[in-house]
Amino acid sequence: MNQKSVVWRAEKLWEMASSDWSEVEGWYDIPGSIRQELDDGTCQELSIKDPEHERFDSSLLFSLRYDYFGAVNNFLEKRLTETGYPNQIVTGEVEPLHPCPCCGLCTLEELSDWEICTVCWWMDDGQAHHSETLVDCRIKFLIYGISKPERTDLIEVQEPAEKFNIGRQFNYDPANRIISEPGTDWWIKIKIKRARRLCQNMQD
Repeated sequence: MNQKSVVWRAEKLWEMASSDWSEVEGWYDIPGSIRQELDDGTCQELSIKDPEHERFDSSLLFSLRYDYFGAVNNFLEKRLTETGYPNQIVTGEVEPLHPCPCCGLCTLEELSDWEICTVCWWMDDGQAHHSETLVDCRIKFLIYGISKPERTDLIEVQEPAEKFNIGRQFNYDPANRIISEPGTDWWIKIKIKRARRLCQNMQD
């Protein structure tokens, strides 16, 4: 096992030890002794000494399944290359997820369930397709790559768009101030003041 992999395992175990996994499917498939180490924090100290130990494999696989749920195969191949395992071929069906109403990427397990998209950071509270807040956030995502560009803390931890399938696609024409969804009859032309406000808010 190369040093890069050992470091990754140690960092991942620290991350797991600081989170509550009790409601995540598959958690109780991990051996009880390892769950206990993660729950009470003793794993943080132990993992520094021997993160490569095979007893941690089941918990790390659980974490990987959670982290990459819904990820497309070519993204997984890229991640394997980055972590020192090049030329790997990933096959199989991608787990089905719902498209986010804001960015259109398939990131949500349920719709209208207050789930937060980890790419654009829209909270799906069930707002209508044409609601002003949702439309504004779509435009911000298309311009800035995130629905809340003023939140630098979210930008630092957002997931890459290429990780997920595209379920819906939106286009914004700034010259004509029109946002639309190709393949449907939905489009909106926003007023000049509204378009300027969106840009001004980002400059502020």
